[in-house]
Amino acid sequence: GPEVVEEVIIINGHKNVTGVLGEINGIISDLKGNIRRQFLSTDSKVGYLILDVGRDKVQSAVDRINGLETTISTRWVAK
Repeated sequence: GPEVVEEVIIINGHKNVTGVLGEINGIISDLKGNIRRQFLSTDSKVGYLILDVGRDKVQSAVDRINGLETTISTRWVAK
């Protein structure tokens, strides 16, 4: 049968303002998600965040992250 994807990557571009990482991590936590790895890079105006997370509720997480005023774009892809 088809392979079951258990881990995905969320890629987020956002305005570089204080508190963005905490907001995004809070969304994952609220959904009882598990962040397995995380990478953040910023310059003076924008940042990008890469998260390895469990597959469960990933679309809900992406929808909520996209709802943040600071978000430029968020997508997820299967690992």
